[in-house]
Amino acid sequence: MRNRYAYGRMQQLQGVRMQAELNLSEAAKAAGVNRSTIYRKVKKGEISSTPDASGNPLIHVAELQRVYPKLTIATGDALGQTPQVPHDATGQMHNATARMHADNRVLQVQLEAKDREAEDLRRQLREEKERHDETRAEKARFLDMLEEAQKRIPALPAPAEVTPAEEPQPKRGFMAWLTGKAS
Repeated sequence: MRNRYAYGRMQQLQGVRMQAELNLSEAAKAAGVNRSTIYRKVKKGEISSTPDASGNPLIHVAELQRVYPKLTIATGDALGQTPQVPHDATGQMHNATARMHADNRVLQVQLEAKDREAEDLRRQLREEKERHDETRAEKARFLDMLEEAQKRIPALPAPAEVTPAEEPQPKRGFMAWLTGKAS
């Protein structure tokens, strides 16, 4: 039943050109959102795009449909002059293949990002190991220097036994001195 519907829809669309890639304005109109929303999602990486000859982002219809499932594409040569047709009317097999290609590309980009992240972590780990080895070698060098310095310092003689000193005589005042008496 569904295939019959899609086939009938396909015949209605005969001669009408479906665009495979959309610029930001067309993508925004198809998704029913502002152009700045599409631009922001492209910059964040939520929607993948490919640059055209002048460097402007082009968004594949399947990628746009992945983010906006209820997507509507204007068909024909001039936008707005022809009726809006749901994108899924072009055939289930084509959509499934396009979604798989879009999902595949997204997964490839994510895998490449993870590979770069893993390589960065490996590099950081190598650098930390090198720093650790350098620190360990420096510690060993300082311990060797300390042992060498300790060998050079002569041993101090053992302290002699200290005998209690005689208690000092209290000072006598002037009068005691004169009279020769102790206080």
